[in-house]
Amino acid sequence: GEESGSMTEAGSILFVDDDPNWVELLRMAFGRIGMRNPIQGVADGSEAIRYLRGEGRYADRTAHPLPELMLVDLRLPGMSGFELLEWIRQQPELARLAVVVITGMAAPGDPQCAQELGATGFLLKPFSFDKQVELARQIRANWLPSVRQSAKA
Repeated sequence: GEESGSMTEAGSILFVDDDPNWVELLRMAFGRIGMRNPIQGVADGSEAIRYLRGEGRYADRTAHPLPELMLVDLRLPGMSGFELLEWIRQQPELARLAVVVITGMAAPGDPQCAQELGATGFLLKPFSFDKQVELARQIRANWLPSVRQSAKA
């Protein structure tokens, strides 16, 4: 690839999910479609907030870059995905961050609630690897501007 600095590098993705297997599956699915985006996994909302604030071990932005996209599981231990989303949208410096809510089981009203709280998108967790790869394609097409062909109008 080009060596013209970080602008051409794939943006990093922060995946907030208490199940590390999901994070791993998504990494594999992204790899399958040739995406180089580093995926960082954190287990819960408070950890995600520490990451976004660059606290503690996340202070090293080379190892833990601010994400270009966040995937947030709704059912998290402690703070819910909705509460995390609410917190993110209250931070002026994260106003432009794409936050896609992802859930294994959507309750009626979840997508609306996510939208009202400022989610960029709402996805259901797929249960097969093929579907996971499809999901990765969808994520790349919709929410990763660094690899998008045309700029948003």
